[in-house]
Amino acid sequence: MENLHAEILSLDGTWEATLHDGQVRTLEVPGVWETQGLGMLYAGPVRYRRTVFVPAQWAGKRVLLECDAVSYACTVRCNGQEVARHLGMWTRFAADLSPALRYGHDNVLELEVEKPTIDGRYPAATTLAGFLPFVVGTFGGIWQSLRLVAHQAPAFAQVQVHAAWLERGALTVQWSPQPAAPAGATVALVLRDLKGKILAQARAAESQGTIQLTVDQGRTWSPERPVLYTLRLGLELEGREVGAVERRIGFRSLRAVAGELQLNGQPCVLRGALQWGWYPERICPNPTPEQVRREIRALKALGCNLVKLCLVVPGPAYFQVADEEGMLLWLELPLWLPNVTAELRQRAPVEYAEIVEAVQHHPSVVVYSLGCELGSAVDAAFLQELDGVVRQRSSGALLCDNSGRAEAYGGVAVDLADFVDYHFYSDLHYFRPLLDHFRRDWQQERPWIFGEFCDFDTYVNRAELN
Repeated sequence: MENLHAEILSLDGTWEATLHDGQVRTLEVPGVWETQGLGMLYAGPVRYRRTVFVPAQWAGKRVLLECDAVSYACTVRCNGQEVARHLGMWTRFAADLSPALRYGHDNVLELEVEKPTIDGRYPAATTLAGFLPFVVGTFGGIWQSLRLVAHQAPAFAQVQVHAAWLERGALTVQWSPQPAAPAGATVALVLRDLKGKILAQARAAESQGTIQLTVDQGRTWSPERPVLYTLRLGLELEGREVGAVERRIGFRSLRAVAGELQLNGQPCVLRGALQWGWYPERICPNPTPEQVRREIRALKALGCNLVKLCLVVPGPAYFQVADEEGMLLWLELPLWLPNVTAELRQRAPVEYAEIVEAVQHHPSVVVYSLGCELGSAVDAAFLQELDGVVRQRSSGALLCDNSGRAEAYGGVAVDLADFVDYHFYSDLHYFRPLLDHFRRDWQQERPWIFGEFCDFDTYVNRAELN
């Protein structure tokens, strides 16, 4: 839920933490416990505890504890009363504290957290933990920011932005307020450039629905020219704005036209690097904006125009800086070597929807894949459901159902992809025979994008890469 008019109290900083054996220490938030003395093998639980004064004037407002990301299982208590439970290491969630708060007094907040492990209470293979657990271990804790938010008016629960540029800009925004807006409320949509100049605006009488804009002025977003705009969606009552949300957007499209990729209608060749979220000093994939900017600029200097986020969903800074710097992103959703339990089958579509809704407005995100190297454990019905979830919430991007291709990993015979993706790890002289072996002339022509690739006989200048 979002409303720029809400009152916010940050809860980042030092928290008291109690371990399973009763040991008490302090932990910094955001952060993971692996970098604060607990080690990679500790799975939890850790009970985070903090005393927070809640202003008396917040009485009568809806007060939420908003968490950007916690790994993995989290139980929220306020003054000893359980108010919410959440599962998922990549997604935001909110807990309504209003009934349990003492306004004008100190309040005790507790978040009890456990992380997924290979064979623990939350086995990594039955969660959307991605690749990291199998190579370095998972991370645990409140690894992104959290805050108290006091809402007086309805907030926006869902905002989807679909922006493309054909002969002119076409912008569609879908939204839903929570709780429902009162009778007589209207919605105003305003698009500005980064200097504040209004390029287009529209109004709607409905407080929930869809609104469209046509933009005659403006330019497309591309790696060479990452032009961004500010979109503001405002909820108005009796001529006064009571709710608002903003997004930074860009107009662009990536399409597969026969065997060619086209970015904004022009031929495009993707040249990327694989990023699987490993930051040794942080353990979790939550780099600072400065770190991301250095990383992206180094890759662009090497000739790359894309980063494949391999089975990882980094913190918001990665997407924001990629927008600013003009780096294309391939978001590979974190499904790898799964044990598809009934709970995972139920949870995955929900988490995929939440992940895509959070990032789909970023012009940098141009490719999605539902998972990587998926074998027969992932059946056709499950893939088709996940495919529908992502396609419904994204636009102007390409989608791959199984990075690496099912036929190469014993997967089910279903092909929902917009392009062909094989993972050729080979010496150079085997490359052409591999292409010949996997070529399928009877299928519809599509671009080939190698989601993973390694030429073993190529010399790598590691000093240059560092």
